[in-house]
Amino acid sequence: MKTDIYEILHNNHTISFAYLFGSYADGTDRQESDVDIAVYMSDTSLDNRLSLHHELEKSLKKNVDLVVLNDIKNIYLLDAILRKGIVVKDNEQRDIFEVQKNHEIIDFKNFRRYIDAA
Repeated sequence: MKTDIYEILHNNHTISFAYLFGSYADGTDRQESDVDIAVYMSDTSLDNRLSLHHELEKSLKKNVDLVVLNDIKNIYLLDAILRKGIVVKDNEQRDIFEVQKNHEIIDFKNFRRYIDAA
C-alpha cells in the first residue's frame, strides 16, 4: 500500500510534500481503517483535491481521509501530523513549512497554558 501511495503522490506534480499519518503510520491499522494522508499542494482547487482523493481511493481500495495542509486550521491535528506522520513525498519547502508551523504550535501551547492557569 505504501508503494501505491508513494507512486501516486510522486506522479502528481501539484503536491509539494506529503505525510502518511494515523493508524497506517503507527501500525495500528485494521481491516476497516481509513488511510490518512496530508498534502501540501500548489493547486488547491476543488477539482484537484477531488481528483487526488478519487485516485487514492481507487488505487488503494480504501476510504481516504485527505487533509490539505495549505489551509489546515486544527492545530492539534497539525501537531499530530508533524510529530507522528511519515513523510512520503519531500522537498525543501517542507522544512520551511515545518519550522513555521512548529512555531505556531509552540505559541498556541504556551497561550493555552497561560489561559488554563488563569
